Amino acid sequence: MSKQFRSEAGVTPLLNEIRGIGAILRELQRRASLPRVAGGWGVLAQLDRSGPSRVSALARELHVDASVASRQLAGLEEAGYVERERDPEDGRAWLYDLTGEGTAGLARVRSTLSAELDAAVEDWDAEDVEVLVTGLARLNRDYRRVIGIGADDAATDAGETTEEVPA
Repeated sequence: MSKQFRSEAGVTPLLNEIRGIGAILRELQRRASLPRVAGGWGVLAQLDRSGPSRVSALARELHVDASVASRQLAGLEEAGYVERERDPEDGRAWLYDLTGEGTAGLARVRSTLSAELDAAVEDWDAEDVEVLVTGLARLNRDYRRVIGIGADDAATDAGETTEEVPA
């Protein structure tokens, strides 16, 4: 176990890099012309993976409170990226799904991110890219374990992030 992160000063460089990745993702969302809904493209990506979903299922998959997922969906619905219909199994509940514009918006994000990431690492050796991917996957898995996301959730999420961009 590394002792370098046992103090605030030791963890600061890692936190700064994680914040930097967050800034990149926010810029990507802006450049892809998606609505300014916090976590918006993450919701779109999850709907793309899972298909029509209830708010509670999306919240569970995204590891957020149902009220957060509900606000995100409301913003995306207002922007025309998702639509809802009554759940045929329970007429009291709503199912949310991507619209054509939501699918197109997600495709723009994926295309933009892929092109920009390719350009960012074009001078890297394949081994350097693999080291980064392996390290990020390990951090993602281990941090999820620390915060209490089950092993099945962490394994599923890690698999999703290696199969598509964004996750």
